[in-house]
Amino acid sequence: MILLACLMLCSCLSSAQVLKMLTSYRQLHSCDLLFCLSPEGNAITDVTQGANGLQIDHVGIYHKGKVIEAIPKQGVCLTPIDSFMARNQHLIIIGRVSVPFSKRKTIQRAKQCLGLPYDSLYIPDLKAVYCSELVQHAFCNRQGERLFKPIGMTFRDSTGEIPSYWKNFYRQFGMQVPEGVEGSNPGELSRRPCMKLLYKTF
Repeated sequence: MILLACLMLCSCLSSAQVLKMLTSYRQLHSCDLLFCLSPEGNAITDVTQGANGLQIDHVGIYHKGKVIEAIPKQGVCLTPIDSFMARNQHLIIIGRVSVPFSKRKTIQRAKQCLGLPYDSLYIPDLKAVYCSELVQHAFCNRQGERLFKPIGMTFRDSTGEIPSYWKNFYRQFGMQVPEGVEGSNPGELSRRPCMKLLYKTF
């Protein structure tokens, strides 16, 4: 019920109201993950599932007033938190990792990806990077080992079928849908046992 109330509240917020709440960003910690919801859903949320069934389609890493993220056209970039919030005028869910990891190495690894192009094909090879691939690459323990192991990606919807959107999308690149290829998605990251979610509208 609390989550539902937050969602209803956020849907009524104007851009000015969202920006007015920036003063409460002090609650954010370095390496917090900012999961973005798509209230109306899209091709990504049709085939992935976020925590508690939420339609999560993007994630970025918070650090010192900015968000390290991978987005179309700009690739891996540093976005001021106010710009990030203005662009995502709906509920942002904070994900806080609850197991030991190296914040210093995580931020260092994330920043090493700055300037890489966005990977719209979702092929995890670090030549181009998509949002959850950045998170998966960056987060590591003190030994430099990845915190988030890759999963077999799926492009199947709730009926078990691959939507025509994805078939047509990859066909234009002369590719098969990369079903089962190891990778990640933001919704699945939000469901990891080590992820503590804080439902806040700032």
